[in-house]
Amino acid sequence: ALEAERQPFTPRTVTGTEDFESMLDLVRARGWAADVEETWEGVAAVAAPIHDRRRMPVGAVAVTGAVERVCADGELRPELIAAVRDCARAVSRDLGAGRF
Repeated sequence: ALEAERQPFTPRTVTGTEDFESMLDLVRARGWAADVEETWEGVAAVAAPIHDRRRMPVGAVAVTGAVERVCADGELRPELIAAVRDCARAVSRDLGAGRF
């Protein structure tokens, strides 16, 4: 199958197939995703999936904002990552997903 070439939004957009697959593996392993100026310059985000009782992803929770507010020292603020993950887990539990 032919793969469509991914077009970058900013110089930080991940476009290479191997890099993209590696990023997806990391997201799956840690349970949350980051976007630090990959979609928009000056904007960062952290997101975590919401699962239903069958453990199927049915939505997501995210925080998006200016890099200088969402990041500290070039990295996403750990307290925002924790808050997003905790919120996604709480909603997932409400939907019957059980403990994570």
